[in-house]
This record gives sequence, C-alpha cells and structure tokens, in this order.
Amino acid sequence: MNFNLNLKKFSQNSEIIISSLIFSKLKNFLTEKNKSELFPYISSIKNNNWIVFIKTSKPIVNAELKLFYEEITNIIKEAFATFWIEYKEVKVVFK
Repeated sequence: MNFNLNLKKFSQNSEIIISSLIFSKLKNFLTEKNKSELFPYISSIKNNNWIVFIKTSKPIVNAELKLFYEEITNIIKEAFATFWIEYKEVKVVFK
C-alpha cells in the first residue's frame, strides 16, 4: 500500500511546516548520534530563504552542534527537497 503525500501546495508560505520537519529530522539525527541530551536545549528553528537559524538555550550546545555542521546542513537540504525547494548552498546559524 503506497501513499502519495503531495505537500507542494503548502510549500509557498509554510515556514512552520518546513521548520517542524527540520526539527523532527534533527531530533532523529541526535538520537542516532547518541546526543539526544542536546535536543531539549534547542528552543527554535527558523528558516529565511537559504539561511536556517537554530536557537539554543545554552552556548555549549551550539559548540556541540557545530561539530555536526555538515550533517545538519544535509538534513536541512533533505527537508527542503521534500517541498521541492533546492538550494545549492544552505547556511546554518547557531544562536
């Protein structure tokens, strides 16, 4: 049984949907890397075109997340690809 979920019509003004998808993928990624203790300190994820802001409540968490910068960038590109949004470059800013 296959389901086809067409989210293209929501991608125009759906910053919340894309951010929540990134949030979910990031949680799964941190769990796979045995770093799930970092996830509660992520307070928000916002995207503005090709820049994604990941806000945390502790600066040490930013340092830990920067160790996984490339992997997090790939997660974000995958989330954008879900909505047929393709960027050659994605910038992640940890705040």
